[in-house]
Amino acid sequence: MSVLDDFNRADGPVGSNWTDQLADAGTGCPLNVLSNQAAISVAGKAAAAFYNAAVFANDQWAQCRVFNSAGAWGQGPMVRSSGSLSTTFTNYEAFAQSATNLRFARHINGTPLTLKNIPATIVDGDLILVQVVGTVLLMAQKTGVGDLTYRGSVIDTTVTVGSGGVILHAGGPVDDFEADSGVHPFFVRYLQPFFGRMTSRLRLA
Repeated sequence: MSVLDDFNRADGPVGSNWTDQLADAGTGCPLNVLSNQAAISVAGKAAAAFYNAAVFANDQWAQCRVFNSAGAWGQGPMVRSSGSLSTTFTNYEAFAQSATNLRFARHINGTPLTLKNIPATIVDGDLILVQVVGTVLLMAQKTGVGDLTYRGSVIDTTVTVGSGGVILHAGGPVDDFEADSGVHPFFVRYLQPFFGRMTSRLRLA
């Protein structure tokens, strides 16, 4: 069963179900709830946190809605995220790098690396969905009440375990977080070129 957080609660710390990952860094801050969304707690600083109230299989997906703030993008979901300090922060992420670009990236013990940029148009409230299966990362996007649109994939062998979460690169807030183990049904057809009809691998969430 997927985990969900709509952040509809009093302003303040995001809560005990979340583990902050950048709060100790000079450029980081804790993740907060503000106006029923997850937001940075210090203007101009980054926040990241993973959901700790569930155990995730290595194959997993996560999604959230992204919102810019005065043109500040940089938000999205994470998979296989771990580490409670900026020096141990490890993850895969898919985020709105700008209003015209989606990005796959990773951190290894706090060191970031861009994996792939994908041209796209992003507007307030868009849903970004990221999936990892083995060494394959996939991304999809949904605007408004429309259908999900497949945005692409990338291969990386580095990060193998962790949990779903959210990252805000000093940008606006996120909302409607959801994550689960297994394969999101949307991605099954896009994973078949990598795994064929290995249905044991493509276990649906």
